[in-house]
Formats: sequence, structure tokens, C-alpha cells
Amino acid sequence: MAVYDYWWGTERPHLQEARYQRMADVFGQTARARLQAEFDAGMAEVDRITAASNQRVGLIRMSLVGGRYNREVANAVAAQHGLLGLGDPVKRGRGRPRKYGPDDTRPARPSRAKTDAGRLRAVGKQFPKRGRRNVDARVQSGTVSPVTASPARSVAPKAAAEIGRELLSGTIAAQQDVVAPIEVDVVVAEGALVAEPVAKPPSFDLAAIAARQQSSMELALRELSSEDDLSEDAILLRSMFLKSHKAQTQLHRTRLRGEAGVARLDYDFTDAMDETKAPPEVRERFTGFGLVTDPPSGEFSEEELQLWMKRAIFNGVDFPAKDFDRYLRDYKGAKQFYTSLKYHVDPVIDRERMRVLVWPSIERRLHFVEQTHGALARGKIDLDTAMVRVANFDFLELDTIRYGAHKIYREIVDAMRWFEGFSRLDIAEWSGHNPSKVPSSRSIYGFPGWTFPERLHAEIGNGNMLWEDVDADYVVPGMKELVEFASVDKEVMVANFRVRTDLDYADIDL
Repeated sequence: MAVYDYWWGTERPHLQEARYQRMADVFGQTARARLQAEFDAGMAEVDRITAASNQRVGLIRMSLVGGRYNREVANAVAAQHGLLGLGDPVKRGRGRPRKYGPDDTRPARPSRAKTDAGRLRAVGKQFPKRGRRNVDARVQSGTVSPVTASPARSVAPKAAAEIGRELLSGTIAAQQDVVAPIEVDVVVAEGALVAEPVAKPPSFDLAAIAARQQSSMELALRELSSEDDLSEDAILLRSMFLKSHKAQTQLHRTRLRGEAGVARLDYDFTDAMDETKAPPEVRERFTGFGLVTDPPSGEFSEEELQLWMKRAIFNGVDFPAKDFDRYLRDYKGAKQFYTSLKYHVDPVIDRERMRVLVWPSIERRLHFVEQTHGALARGKIDLDTAMVRVANFDFLELDTIRYGAHKIYREIVDAMRWFEGFSRLDIAEWSGHNPSKVPSSRSIYGFPGWTFPERLHAEIGNGNMLWEDVDADYVVPGMKELVEFASVDKEVMVANFRVRTDLDYADIDL
């Protein structure tokens, strides 16, 4: 059975639609609730820090009299809020502070030698790490004064966390007994209190998740099995299970060419190597039709090379066929003869390789054009829609094969007889582009506006003209059958596990 490659892969459109619809229906509400909870927690943390900062601003303003700092007023304010008695300030000693001390030695100077040994010694040097740890060590060793250090590099006093909790006790979150789900560390930076979240590795209790999943499924199945009227949640749940049931049980029809009265074109492209099935108008365009192409040309056998040289050069048109044996004797074999003429023979062999490559694409175009023409004949679609679909088929088909084969594909299609309006030349005239100057048929370059009339671009972009009904047999199940199916539908359970955890399909065993 032929596998059709879509722009997203090989998964059938109805299967991918059902899978993504199931993801949207089942997990959309859970994801929104989780994001809303994280947003509420973050907003509560912002409110807490904002209130603490505003309270600190208020204390600073209360310590000023006429815009100037008043020590007596400031001490009274600090005493009122319990901010005094935290220790005397540390005074800086005389002289310039030492840059290095006993606990923080000067790093070794890198070697400047321009030799391999010198570079190796320079790479092997161990230097102390830069950053906050180094500053803390120097402060603790007494080599850097904490008084003259900048606020960004100063060390928060041990009572900073207690001060922060005391100042934040009057915030809105504290008054409402809101507990933030994020563990934070309160530090002093740039003269302000900053709450930094503590990173913790995520942990998942798979047993609890499985139990919760099983409990939810049992409740849902009991409600679906009840004889009472279904609630809105049960109706949505039934819709979800019906979509899953349809995606997994419907049978897609494989239409044969000429089935159900659909007009069939007189072509057969099922076998690329059968010369008897090739139409004469196509057969005459390929000199080496049916000859071997699989191995590289230099690995052909003696007999295969002789056949290729007779077809490509000594064919009675380019050179007389009677001269081949004489040249073969002079070169002592076909391989030596091929080496001298490979620049003339290889293009013919490559052309045959491209023909074999595009042969299945021509067969698929035959089937698609016949089905589309049948839908047009039955009045299901109009002519514009039919031509849009065929033009889109040509573009997508060429997008899946190598660029060197595009010219061969168009040459074969143009040599064949099609229904009126369905040939490539008819579509080129309908869309208004020059069929001899076709842009690259690659989806990475965006919407192929050149292959459609400009008046239809908006409707094609909406997908209305390209949407085709799914040709499948499906029987809607009864409620009892649907409940039995839902009780063993592990696809939804596995997908639920993947949303709640970071596990992959291979790690889940249900």
C-alpha cells in the first residue's frame, strides 16, 4: 500500500486531527488551571515584596524632617518598629585595604612563553574562582572592609531574614493567610530586600498520579453508565471518548481506479520497469527505458554497460550500430570503452534514474485526478476547487522528491492526455504563470501563490478549498459499548501521564 507523505509526516490527517483535538479537549483545562495557579502565586509574591518595599520607603520618609535626615526622629522610628540593637557598625581601619590576604592568595601569573611547553603550563594553572564567593572570603578574612564595600557586594546581616519577615507581616498576603507555594530566600541587594526563589528539582509521584487517573476514570464511567440525564461535563467527556473511538476504529476505504463509475484514464504506471505498460508518447522520450540503474555506473557489469552504450550512443541515430563491435574490440571491453565516453553516457543513465524515481508520483497523480474529476462530475465541487486541488497536489508531490527530478516529472505529465482542465499546461493557463519558467516547488519558501489565481489566494489560505471529506466507514457505538471502550482506552491515559510528568512513551507501562 502506498504511503502518502504530508507536510507533517506520514500520519493520516484524520488521525492527527483526532490526536490534537484530544490533546486540546483533555489537557487544555488542566494546563490552564496549572498556569493560573502559578500566576496567582507569582502575583502574591510580587504583592508581598512590593508591600515590604513601600513599608521601607515609609520608614525612610518618617526619618526625614524637612527633607533632611534627623537622627533623633530616625532612632525613634527605628525603635518603634524594632529595628535598633542590631550591633554597632564596623569601622574601616587606617590605610588602604589589602587586596590579598592569607586566605586569599595572589593567583599565579600566567606564563607568557610562546612555546608549546609554556602554553601547556599556562593551561594547567589553577586560579581562584571569581564571583561572590571570593568577595565573601575576603570580607571574612578582614582584607576588605564591609563599610566601604558597595551595597551590591556587601554581605547581608544574619538578621536580614528576620527583618524581612517582620516587615512583610503587614502585607496583604500575610493578612489573608496566603501561603506562597514558592520557597524563597530574603537577601539585601542594592539597599533593598529581594526575595530569590530556591530552585528545587521537580519530583513526581507516579503512583499517586496513576491512582488519581484511575479514580477520575471510574467516576466518569459511572456517570456515563447511569440512566439519569447527563451533565454538561459528562456530555463533553462522551464527546472526547467518541472522537477517540472514531480515530481508532473507523476503516478507511482504498478506492480502486475506475471504481463506482469514476472515469479512468487509459494509463498504467504501476511498474516502472515494464516497458509494455509505458505509453508510447512517454516511452519514446527515454533512450534507456527499463535498463538497470540501481548501482553506480562504474559498477555495472560488462553486459549491462554494453546495453547502455548501444542505447545511449550506438543507436543508429547518434552513431551507427554496426560500429559498436569494432570500438569494443579496440578498447578491449565495455568498461574501458565506457571510461572514455562516460561524459556522454552518464547523462542518459541519470535521466533514466529520474524517470524511475518519478514513476510512482505519476501513478498517484492519475489516481488523484480521476477521483477529483469524479467529484466534479457528481457536483460535489466546482471547477475552481478541482483545479486548486490538482495544482496543490503537483506542488506537494514535487516538494517530496529531489529537485533534479522535477523537470522529468513535468515532461512526462505534459506528454500525457488528461481530462480537460486537469493537465499541467491547463492549470498554468488558468493560474496565469508561465509553464516554461516554474519557480522552485519547495514548501520552505512559503505559500506558492504562483500556482493559483490571485483571486483565490485568500480562500485557499483559509483551507476551505483544500479540505476533503474523509472516505471511511464508521459506526457510532452505543453507550454501553462506548463505556467498555473507554475503560480500556490507554491512549488517553498515556497522554495524561505525559502532560503531568516529563516521561516519554517508552517509560510508561499501563
